[in-house]
Amino acid sequence: MKPSSNPPSLREGNADEAIQQTRVKTETSLDCFPPRYARGRNDEAPQPSLRGSVADEAIQNNKELDCRAADAARNDGGGKRHGEARNHPVLPEGWAYCNFSDCLEKLHLPVKEKLQTKDYQKSGHYPIIDQGQDLIAGWTDTVSSVISEPLPLIIFGDHTRAFKYVDFPFARGADGTQLLKPIASINVLYFYYVCLSIDIQNRGYNRHYSILKEKVVPISNYQKEQLAIAKSLKLLDNAIKFEKNKINNTQNLKRAAMREMFTRGLRGEAQKTKVSLESLCALISQQVHPRDNPKAVYIGLEHLSSGMFHQDNFGIAEDVQSSKFYFKKGDVLYSKLRPYLDKAILADFKGLCTTELLVLRPKNNIPATFLIGVVHFQDFIEYAMAGVAGAQHPRTSWHHIKNYQIPEFSPEEQREIGTLLSAIDDKITLHKRKKAALEALFTSLLHQLMTGKIRVGDLDLSALSEPRTETA
Repeated sequence: MKPSSNPPSLREGNADEAIQQTRVKTETSLDCFPPRYARGRNDEAPQPSLRGSVADEAIQNNKELDCRAADAARNDGGGKRHGEARNHPVLPEGWAYCNFSDCLEKLHLPVKEKLQTKDYQKSGHYPIIDQGQDLIAGWTDTVSSVISEPLPLIIFGDHTRAFKYVDFPFARGADGTQLLKPIASINVLYFYYVCLSIDIQNRGYNRHYSILKEKVVPISNYQKEQLAIAKSLKLLDNAIKFEKNKINNTQNLKRAAMREMFTRGLRGEAQKTKVSLESLCALISQQVHPRDNPKAVYIGLEHLSSGMFHQDNFGIAEDVQSSKFYFKKGDVLYSKLRPYLDKAILADFKGLCTTELLVLRPKNNIPATFLIGVVHFQDFIEYAMAGVAGAQHPRTSWHHIKNYQIPEFSPEEQREIGTLLSAIDDKITLHKRKKAALEALFTSLLHQLMTGKIRVGDLDLSALSEPRTETA
């Protein structure tokens, strides 16, 4: 993203605008591709100036950082100005490249016992922070293990390369965590985002802190700009977390709705009469070779997400080999491989699919939206798992799942149940798209803001600061 006379804005449409601004253009000219899918798919701060009090602040408050930056420059190619050494991007005035290790304060913490994974609890007074991807790994009541100062701190996973910003008392989990705190002239939240922008080569489950310490990072000498950058990225961070919570809440709603409707119906009455899955649909095993229809849409297991009614993306037949199953619009494609992954979709178009998918075609005017809900029902998943064979690649079979019993519903109830579940699923998809767009925007702005290519004063993220509720 480059600065322009028309700065990026999320003021209108909130995250929806972000979707429009950050959408990857993956449109294709092939007519066989369905048009609704893509293939493969704050507070404002003034721009810093070198005049007046801002320059005084840089000179008076950051002498230590400036000296360390000068040392970093000398060690990084003869002291060339603003990061021109080693092909680093040129930085704005008032910025400098610094050795990562020189940005850190030496911590003198009392010895605290690290908690082993076996000691993690599901609830407790204090959260446990370890090197895993989740912010909180567990809970504890062991007061002697709690670190309450100096906060906030940045936690680095030595094996996982994960960074976490922690501003609350916590217990340290297991091995592989490094506690980081920047020197006084660097805002802690700003430095956390600096850390997120660092590219650390993956060495598997080896330690990575030795690599991190050798990195050189761009730092703004202006504390006001540091704070403004941190606030802007925090707004986007919060918007992403909001969409993630909405996804989780709506998924829980869908599971609860299935459990209620497939056991007690729409009127809350226990259903006595049951029918088999075979009475709702037929297995279609029409095989086609991709070479006979190379431009056809292709659906593989990699295009399906657990629990969702529609695929994420798709391929084309010319990219695959061997015979595939043919499916029509309105068919349900159910994955027989590892049923616990809960992969099944309702086809919105015709095409070819992997033979790992069973093509189930509704019969007797059964709504496809009702059938897709049945095969995503937890009770059905457990039934399918009871019939798996194969240790390395456990698969269920049509011979087994066709006998699954589901309460009998009237055609009207089937339509209503299918419509309701589809509406919930569509809402999950919407929030996933918003989350993906916000994550793309965050990644772009993280790089641009951390190298001064975009200044905070050029951004308008005010729409993201509006009050948010947690309703599904």
